[in-house]
Amino acid sequence: MMRCGDTMTDENKTIELRDAVNDMTDAGNPPQGFFMRFTFGEVEVAPETHPLKKDMEKWSNAFGIQLHRRIVFFKENALTQYECTWEGEGSALIETVENFNEAIQGVLKLHTLRPTFTFGFKADLTDAVTEEE
Repeated sequence: MMRCGDTMTDENKTIELRDAVNDMTDAGNPPQGFFMRFTFGEVEVAPETHPLKKDMEKWSNAFGIQLHRRIVFFKENALTQYECTWEGEGSALIETVENFNEAIQGVLKLHTLRPTFTFGFKADLTDAVTEEE
């Protein structure tokens, strides 16, 4: 089950992915895609030769997801990040998130990795912004 946190309030609440998409759609701002960021602190995944890179590429390609890999240095530590982005709407978005997440969870279990995880929606906010004359 995929969940996302509602950070619009002081108190985080958990909401089902389908409910979040429906709420955004009902509010007139349907998500037009999503992003996921996995950040790994394990030093062994930093080299491009680590099998995680090929696994992330394989599953990203299988689901039509753009994949960006980078190394971020923080206080003498190298953090490896994989940022995954996808564009699409509605039920296709929900299915892609759920199926991609399931595949990646299998990869993480296989390699015994526990990254930090960030998830968000892509939305067009230009219509929501109005100019005063």
